[in-house]
Amino acid sequence: MEIPLSTRLGTPIPNQQGAEIDPRRRPFFRQVLQARASLEVRSPETGQYNCHGLVFASRRTRILDPPLIELILHEDGYRRIDENHAVVGDIVIYRYQGEITHAAVVTEVRDFGHGRPSFVFKVLSKWGDHAEYFHHPADVPTHFGTWEVWTERPER
Repeated sequence: MEIPLSTRLGTPIPNQQGAEIDPRRRPFFRQVLQARASLEVRSPETGQYNCHGLVFASRRTRILDPPLIELILHEDGYRRIDENHAVVGDIVIYRYQGEITHAAVVTEVRDFGHGRPSFVFKVLSKWGDHAEYFHHPADVPTHFGTWEVWTERPER
């Protein structure tokens, strides 16, 4: 099922609400958690939405086509920033060979007392049918690729 979803400029965004996951896959999710001890689980597994639905559609649906994420970034006024300027609420976009593979929301930025945030921060993301996880931006499967920070805050 598709829900009405569009960019701020009004371009429709095709999407698909997913089904709940097969309970037989739950042991696989537990293996992922055991392999990555730094992951902190925020929610149970669900197939209802994906990482892009978490970031751009309030956990309501899946956005499956990577070029649509490029369109959302452009039409919603996001711009890429240096990771040292990230603040809570900014987003992290992952790319593998130039194609967007994953998205996350910045949830914590650490300040080590030198007056400016460090690049050490946490994000919230959803891995396919997995749960939502809090983690460091680099603590993801290698096929997600490299990460970059984006914001919709105006330039100063």
